Amino acid sequence: MCLDILKETSMIDCMHMDSLMNPNYKLMSQQGEPFLDPKRYRRLVGKLIYLTILRPNMSFVVGVVSQFM
Repeated sequence: MCLDILKETSMIDCMHMDSLMNPNYKLMSQQGEPFLDPKRYRRLVGKLIYLTILRPNMSFVVGVVSQFM
């Protein structure tokens, strides 16, 4: 499942991190460029939500990104 998500997002060669996200960092919907394909974003977030069953340490980050669906 993890490799499928990395392949789909073209991030298969990315480096891993010990900490997934700084909990003090605030994301805002008015910040940055809007995602061009909302269906793809929702599909990826859905896969990440499913992945939290296997990797509960990702729950916080997935919760944050799912706020922007």
